[in-house]
Order: sequence, then structure tokens, then C-alpha cells
Amino acid sequence: MKFGKMFLAFGIFLALFGSARAQEQTQPTLKDLFAKETEPRSYGSAEVWYSLYYFDESKIFEEFFDKEFFEPFGLSVGWYPVRNLDLLVRVGYAERKGERLGINTGEESEEDVRLMLIPAQAELIYRFDFFNEQFLVPSGGIGYDYWYFKEDNEYRDDVEGDKTGWHASAGLAILLERLDPSGKMAMQQDWGIENVFLNLEARWCWIEQGNGFDFSGMGYSAGLLFEF
Repeated sequence: MKFGKMFLAFGIFLALFGSARAQEQTQPTLKDLFAKETEPRSYGSAEVWYSLYYFDESKIFEEFFDKEFFEPFGLSVGWYPVRNLDLLVRVGYAERKGERLGINTGEESEEDVRLMLIPAQAELIYRFDFFNEQFLVPSGGIGYDYWYFKEDNEYRDDVEGDKTGWHASAGLAILLERLDPSGKMAMQQDWGIENVFLNLEARWCWIEQGNGFDFSGMGYSAGLLFEF
């Protein structure tokens, strides 16, 4: 009887010890949370986005086009030379149709005018992504701007040209996989997508004035950011 109790106690001890070891192995450790710190980050990124861009000279644009902002949309493609540092190219498109102001009356004339903008930007963004499956990822960036524009006039010669400048950006990316973890495996297998974010950004642009409109201003954008 005594040996039976000793055997039972030894069995309970082994069971408790095994359970503790299993729990220790399954629960994340501090090292697991920082797993991204040692993971290679040589893949790239792609984003589709839509934005509202407000010009510094908003009153002039509002006189011509009835709105003080344009609505560029576009695509960004990037590459990570080192972890968290995204080197990307961003190209957008926007156009607005309005009516030219009369020289003598100051009122809208019957002459239609259409302004087309194609902003292209080369940007270096740092993403503060340090934890494994980090839910919120802040970012900051700086880059070079090239803006192509074309003004189509109904009764006079069209005007086209380009302007250059630079910009700064600040953003916050929200990891959508945390909301639906079941979809991550399918995206990895079918498309090679590692992460999907809802990316929110503010962007300040300083564009050379030269002749014509000043395209300097501030924009807000929302997009889907994919990391491969």
C-alpha cells in the first residue's frame, strides 16, 4: 500500500512537471516577441492608395475648380534594402475640370479648363516595426518630388510642364491580419504576401513655384499596404 501511494505521488509529479514544461514551451517569451529583430527583411512592398490633397493656394484653386483640393489616387512599389527601411516609388493621378475666370468681370466664363496632375515621388520610409505581429506600425519618411501637369483649355493653347520639390510624411499602419488571422496562410501560399496593413498617412509637399500654380500643400491618404 505504501509503495502504491509512492508510485501514485511520483506519477502526479511527472504529470505536473510535463504540463509545466509544455506550458513553458507554448507561451510566448520575450525573445519570441522580438523575433522580427533577427528575421531577414529583404522583401518588398506595394500599396494602392487614395488621397485628398490641399494646396497652400487653396483660394485660387477653388475659384477655378470650385474645390480647394484634388483627389489623387495611385500605386506605390518599394523594396527593403535593410530591415524596416523601405525605399519606394510612388505615382499618382488626379484631374479636375472647371471654368476659367473672366478677365474683366472676375466671374466664371464659358471657357472650360481641365487640369491634370501626375505626381511622382521617390521616398525613403522607416517603419517602426519591431515586434512579431505588431498591430500598430508608425512610420516617417522623406523624399523627392516630380510633378507633371497639363492644362487643357477650350479656346486657347494648352499648357504643360513639370515642377520639382521635396516632401515629408508621417503614417500609421494597422495590421489587418490581427483582425482575421485565418486569411494569412492563404495569402502567403497563393500570393507570397507576408503582411497586409491599412496604411494612413499625412504628407507635406514643398514644390518649386516658378510660373503658374503653386502645387505646395498637404495631403491625407489611406491605402492597402502589402509586404512580400
